[in-house]
Amino acid sequence: MNTTRPVYKFIDLIKIHWSLLLILSTAFLFATKTSFNIPFYIMAAIGLYRLIKNNDSHRVPEIRFIYILFFSIWLPMLFSLTDAVDLHHSLKTTLPYLRFLFAAVFIIEEVKKNDAFNHIVLGIAIIISFWCLDALFQFIVGVDMFGYPMRGNFVGGLFSPKGTLGHVLAILSPVYFEIVRRYHSRHRYLWLLLLIFFSIVLLSGKRTAWMMLFTSCTFYGAYLFYLYRSAALKIFLVIIPIAVLIMGLLVTQYQPLNTKINKTLGLFSVDYEQMDKATARRLSLWETGIKIYGAHWINGIGPRGFRHVYADYANTDNFFITNGYSGQTHPHLTLLEIVIETGSLGLFGYLIFWLYLMRFASQLIKENKACHLPWLMCIMIAVLPYNAGSAFYGSYWSSLTWWIILISACFVFSSQNKGI
Repeated sequence: MNTTRPVYKFIDLIKIHWSLLLILSTAFLFATKTSFNIPFYIMAAIGLYRLIKNNDSHRVPEIRFIYILFFSIWLPMLFSLTDAVDLHHSLKTTLPYLRFLFAAVFIIEEVKKNDAFNHIVLGIAIIISFWCLDALFQFIVGVDMFGYPMRGNFVGGLFSPKGTLGHVLAILSPVYFEIVRRYHSRHRYLWLLLLIFFSIVLLSGKRTAWMMLFTSCTFYGAYLFYLYRSAALKIFLVIIPIAVLIMGLLVTQYQPLNTKINKTLGLFSVDYEQMDKATARRLSLWETGIKIYGAHWINGIGPRGFRHVYADYANTDNFFITNGYSGQTHPHLTLLEIVIETGSLGLFGYLIFWLYLMRFASQLIKENKACHLPWLMCIMIAVLPYNAGSAFYGSYWSSLTWWIILISACFVFSSQNKGI
């Protein structure tokens, strides 16, 4: 029996699909602390080489789409360097940010060249499903398939000990919903994956992830109404009661989640202390952040500069100062982080980013290409102004956001509805 033939076939498959594997490995490695940077920098290096070799890439509509989104965020970062409170730290954030632009050339060329739309969709579906099943295993057994324990009383799955599983799932949720919608007629029980998906986001214990998922469901619900009109109401009348029942059982029967929910209800209190606790002491961060913006309102203090000036602007009774901390690395609110670190120029660029996305979404609807909207929704979820999780300019969140933007660009400009 010739055992070398399967090996050669496997090697041939890698040779053919190496670029696709590189793109999808970036997504899978978002479960790690920093390893996602390896494939990202490889793609950026190849993209830069191709950009130098052939400077006609600006004629590609996907690249023009990326240019507008990229420079609306990056130029304010560049201008903020003139008044950066820690120039070295801000430079380490601003200059490597260019890797996303170079990686765009690689990703867009490879996806189009290999006609890899369906492969990308399948890869994303497999990765998300695996993350969810791994986290479910962790919840039932106490450790995930790789031996990672739960984060206190909440699941982190392969992302452990980080708490970003719920955030990443929430960002990718519109595409995951669409995959299930497209294929559930061929695979009758595929919708059960959504019950696991929602349960894992809830059991991640991250309130920001809950808010992001709620926003995603709102966006996707509007999309379904556009597609099916009154028929969508019948879908909701079936899905919503089932989802509410399962979520309700989780909340009432799992005490740590019940406690978390009750604590979150403090947001609706008129008592400052209860509201501050409900936001994980973020009111203290936001108060200080507003002061910093007021003093540097034109071009900000430079990306990642928040930590370096926090103590200078905090009140003497500030929670973090009185408890022996110098503050936190970022203000845990996307819009506030943007205006603090890149000023009103950053706010202007951020508005351009959103207006262009909304204009493009409207254009897709007019051209009867609404099937591509879930990809734009993923971008919108990643850059919501009220996201209170990871730092907007931080390496992790910016890499995740731009990977989604680059992949989405491939789909929204595809001439046919390939994959989803």
